[in-house]
Amino acid sequence: MSGPAFGAPGPAPAAALFARARRATGGAYLRAEAAFREAGAAALAWLDSAPRVEDPVDPLQAAVFRALLSGGAATGDDALRYLHGIGEDQREMPNPVPLPGRVAEKLRFHFGGAPAAFLALRLAREPGWAGWMAEGVAEYLALAADPRTLPALARVVATTRDATLRNAARRAIGAFEPGSAVTAALNEAIFQARRAPRAVEEG
Repeated sequence: MSGPAFGAPGPAPAAALFARARRATGGAYLRAEAAFREAGAAALAWLDSAPRVEDPVDPLQAAVFRALLSGGAATGDDALRYLHGIGEDQREMPNPVPLPGRVAEKLRFHFGGAPAAFLALRLAREPGWAGWMAEGVAEYLALAADPRTLPALARVVATTRDATLRNAARRAIGAFEPGSAVTAALNEAIFQARRAPRAVEEG
């Protein structure tokens, strides 16, 4: 797999934290993400060293982590709060489950494409999201059309046990340029075939 190098020699704590986040899902991922953010300048210097790509999602994770360290993740945090607010408001409605398509449109209207990378990484790393929220984000990613998010969508297709979400992620991938979509799917298939360590369980 070609691309910049993630995992080259650098400060061990930052490299270890990045690797921990790479393997983790759920609460374990959130803790690793928070710890990487707390590493501050050392973590940013490690990202600047262009470590080796070991996972198709590495470039996306690096971009999101760089934004976290540079103060550029506020829009992603805002988008998450907005999503949770949609869920809370909908509970008062006759139909308490938000429609994913409406959720996607609202995200695009309020945030444009700014939180796409952040939400894509969280979608891949947090399998416990409510169905409407996960599917709404997948549909939003198709609208945002940010090519950096393709590996995360391919990861969802390969790993989710939710058939509805898997189909939503496949539809999102289908909205991208065919060559890029095929490359993302192929890279993910190769990664899954070679994968040794299993994802850290949520805890």
